[in-house]
Amino acid sequence: MTNNLLASFALFFMAAFANAAAAPKPDFTGNWKLNIEKSEMGPMPPPTSMTQKIDHKDPKLNVTTSASGGPQGDMNYDVKYTTDGKPCTNTFFDREAKSTVTWEGEFLLIETKADFGQGEVTIKGKWGLSPDGKTLKQTAHIETGGGAFDLIYMFDKQ
Repeated sequence: MTNNLLASFALFFMAAFANAAAAPKPDFTGNWKLNIEKSEMGPMPPPTSMTQKIDHKDPKLNVTTSASGGPQGDMNYDVKYTTDGKPCTNTFFDREAKSTVTWEGEFLLIETKADFGQGEVTIKGKWGLSPDGKTLKQTAHIETGGGAFDLIYMFDKQ
């Protein structure tokens, strides 16, 4: 293979990588309603309803969640994240939770650690939008002292 051909291949792959890296990141802003039928709650009873209002102006990500029913009963809480990997602290059920949020291509990865009185809980979440932007998929791998389980939340844009 000649040096010119090798250089051409290298330029092609560098250009392809640059275009992929420059692709715009999704904007999760919107009012979202949980689609319970499409969600998978694992061992957890599902809530009767859940909504999320998301305000996303990268790197800021603010989420207001309202849920009714389910194992925790009615809940309303706000969380504030930054998507730049800097640690964020929020409060859930009067307990402090520390999170880091980073981008992996077009997906947001959210890792949260907290102690809810039964030992440390680690939640590894992943957010992604459908190509048409009308469905938000949030997965969570939850690790506790008593074991691990997975949840899949499917939200429809309102």
